[in-house]
Amino acid sequence: MKINSYYWRAQYLPALLTSFPIMMLLDIYLCQINWWRPSEKVMNLTEVASASIGLGISFLLIQINAYISKTIYQPTIEKLPSTNLLLISNPKLGKLIKKQLHQRIFEDFGIRLLSEKQEANDPIEARKTIASAVARIRDKMRSEPFVCRRLTSYGFVRNLAGGSIVAATILIFIVIYQFKTNGGHLKISVAFFMMYLLSALLAPFMIRHSGQEYAETLIEQYLATPPVNSKTA
Repeated sequence: MKINSYYWRAQYLPALLTSFPIMMLLDIYLCQINWWRPSEKVMNLTEVASASIGLGISFLLIQINAYISKTIYQPTIEKLPSTNLLLISNPKLGKLIKKQLHQRIFEDFGIRLLSEKQEANDPIEARKTIASAVARIRDKMRSEPFVCRRLTSYGFVRNLAGGSIVAATILIFIVIYQFKTNGGHLKISVAFFMMYLLSALLAPFMIRHSGQEYAETLIEQYLATPPVNSKTA
């Protein structure tokens, strides 16, 4: 796993923000077995152990959040915003820009996108061809600052959405437990549940917006960079 700014901002930060319910659940369990009330002699060891558990949970949530967000919110590669953007039937980009893109993609990667008539006759093949070209474009533009910024924003929103589903689900059980046992922090738990639930409900709109911004920035920056085979002085 490559540790970079995308990892910390788009993967670890959403995991950290959605780890509170699991820590609350862990606290309830440890209190039940009286492990959370150590003597003075083992206080430091307990604090280190609890911190280590929290850190481990955060790293585990990175994988869980990514899996859930991709399963629920992310479309297949043939239907990603960047693929939709390059369809001739999509009026978002002008015909001149699309003509330049088709020519540039062929020159850079040897991929010839389908014509308007071919796309109408075989839209599935058109999407697959565009998806292959977009994958090459993403690889070429991975170090561009503006593209990285949009990609990080898109990844953050998507992973936060996945984590919010996990957090809201756990909080349902916590709220039920606290209500039945007259436990403290019931209002806080309900407030957190509403917050995560709202995040999950708004996720499709936020992801669509962030994905569209990333796709547009990716294509704009790609056209602004020199061709792959260009020679610099």
